[in-house]
Amino acid sequence: MKSTRNNLCASHGSACIALAAAIIAFGVAPAMGGGSGAWRYQGLLKDGAVIVTGLVDVRFSAYDAPTGGNLLGHYDLDDLMIVDGLLDCEIEPLCDPCTCTLCCAVDDCPGPGPDPLRELWLEIQLKYDTDVGYETLAPRQRIAPAPVAMSSAYSALAYRVVLPIVGSVSTADCLIDMTQLGTGQAGCFQVTNGSNASNALVASSNGASGSQALYVSHSGTGDCAEFHVTNTSSTAEAVEATNAGSGETIRAVASGPGMAGYFQVSNNASQASALEVHTNASGAGLYVRHTGEGPTGCEFDCDGPAGRFEVDNPDHFSAALEALTDAVGPALAASTSGFGNAATITNSNTSNSAALLHASTAGSGAAIQAVSANGPAGDFAIVNSANNDPALNVSHAGAPGGSGALNVVNTGTGRAAYLESQDPAYYTLRVNSIGGLAATFTGNVGVSGTLSKSAGSFKIDHPLDPANKYLYHSFVESPDMKNFYDGVAVLDDAGSAVVELPAWFQALNADFRYQLTTIGAFAPVYVAREISDKKFVIAGGKSGLKVSWQVTGIRHDAYAQAHRIPVEAEKPLAERGRYLHPSLFTASQQPAQLGDAAELP
Repeated sequence: MKSTRNNLCASHGSACIALAAAIIAFGVAPAMGGGSGAWRYQGLLKDGAVIVTGLVDVRFSAYDAPTGGNLLGHYDLDDLMIVDGLLDCEIEPLCDPCTCTLCCAVDDCPGPGPDPLRELWLEIQLKYDTDVGYETLAPRQRIAPAPVAMSSAYSALAYRVVLPIVGSVSTADCLIDMTQLGTGQAGCFQVTNGSNASNALVASSNGASGSQALYVSHSGTGDCAEFHVTNTSSTAEAVEATNAGSGETIRAVASGPGMAGYFQVSNNASQASALEVHTNASGAGLYVRHTGEGPTGCEFDCDGPAGRFEVDNPDHFSAALEALTDAVGPALAASTSGFGNAATITNSNTSNSAALLHASTAGSGAAIQAVSANGPAGDFAIVNSANNDPALNVSHAGAPGGSGALNVVNTGTGRAAYLESQDPAYYTLRVNSIGGLAATFTGNVGVSGTLSKSAGSFKIDHPLDPANKYLYHSFVESPDMKNFYDGVAVLDDAGSAVVELPAWFQALNADFRYQLTTIGAFAPVYVAREISDKKFVIAGGKSGLKVSWQVTGIRHDAYAQAHRIPVEAEKPLAERGRYLHPSLFTASQQPAQLGDAAELP
């Protein structure tokens, strides 16, 4: 191999050849000129998409600008063998060490030494042996004064590092570009002096919005970055991040199937939190948001929660989530703008006897307040058929005349309360009162089903003394599902009358009964024709005579046919020996059960 060194800064022309080269894995040592400062260059040559193999001539030239500028010198390598595209060579200093302006080592010159602020740009030209002139590869590459070990195979080379390395440049290229083709680190920053309080690596940026002071990326399968404090007596943070701007102090984004952030304390003797968040701002101390849609084709429970708190140690006695506040706002607020529950509280341990939700307050407000604009404000359900406990148990030890143990208010369009029992043999709601009213309703009450009662009446303010008295009337009872209809008919010139009935009359009623009473005079009136085609006929009287009539019918609509009220029924086994109102029975009537009798709903 022949080499030629030219430090006379002469210009060189070149002819074009059909050779394209892609240069990768660039490395350079800082001793660019003088003494034994040879340095190594590595690259990958391609002719289009084809890896180059064969003899080439290479010329390395040094300039003081990325384009144009002054040629500082060049170094030629002739008949360089390229195998599988690998360009691997040692380059002598590219400029005269005695100029001491750019690339000389300090100890090579009697003068003030090199200028660290000036830039050095490397231009590469190459040609095949059969070509006349060189082909120039563009763009030029900037040579930064940073120490680089190309590989352990060249560790014997006498690279010289002059520290500290201080300088600044204005360029769009990366100031330090390190590529690791092996298995070690691309860069390693260490402070091995135990008394040194400085950082191993400091990255700062005054760049535009969106630029990072430190950017770490990984295209492999390992961690993108790891932070370790291996000193067990250290109280410092493994990572500390501060931000005086309006952006995020830490932003973690996972575009793959892994987690965006993971915080763990693996020392079981540690009492510190795996994650602690503080803020003095008006925003949330911790804000968790989930915008995923789950995998394609997934229908239920696909997205995962926006936040999850879990204790998976069965010997752990602390809460999975504890919320405390000294402020006027809620300790825990749950809201949803979707279609799911704002909060779901589940106990999956069947042997756990603790309350699923326990809320207490020492203040004057509600221990639990549930507000809904449309659906139920609260839903309490027991789905275990062997559980005899109430789905909701409410007690009140407050002062008399209060708002009650349970006060349910709904200002929306849904129900204020909804109670349901799946057991057809038992009651959905039991209300027991000692002395006072068991329940009072203000407003209309609808019953879809059969209403059973011991007695019934209406209660109104007395029409003659509404300020001081009530008036009661008892309901009319019947063993049948009977309806009553009445009216007054006036007989025509023939002494008869046709009584018209509503269109739905015969669809609702059957098995009719009739009562006729004349008003003002006697007459042998009778039902001349029974109910047919929604009317019946009265006859046997005189013209102009009034007849008071009454008709009863037994319901035979679809609901009545399916839900006939039994007149007599045996008590279920669980209720035999017990009475609806045991206090009304004497000891002689129930001698064995008087002491332990219980009222039934």
